[in-house]
Amino acid sequence: MAKKVKVFINRPELTEIMNECAREICEPLATDISLACGVGYESDLHDFRGGRRSRSVASVYTETPEAMVDNMKNNTILRNLQ
Repeated sequence: MAKKVKVFINRPELTEIMNECAREICEPLATDISLACGVGYESDLHDFRGGRRSRSVASVYTETPEAMVDNMKNNTILRNLQ
């Protein structure tokens, strides 16, 4: 008769692996969007850790006043998301 096997998941290591995968996916996408928007747009990657949850978030934002005006008039970031 087969023995019962118990498997324990090491949560901190699993969380780190999942965050690494999320970073590998999010960072190139945000960089591509900021490059498509043009001059004055930047991208950044953040790691939020709080309580039992942790997540990686990429963001695209305006760096210059000219880019801010362009984004307000044309929704440049939103249009490049699609």
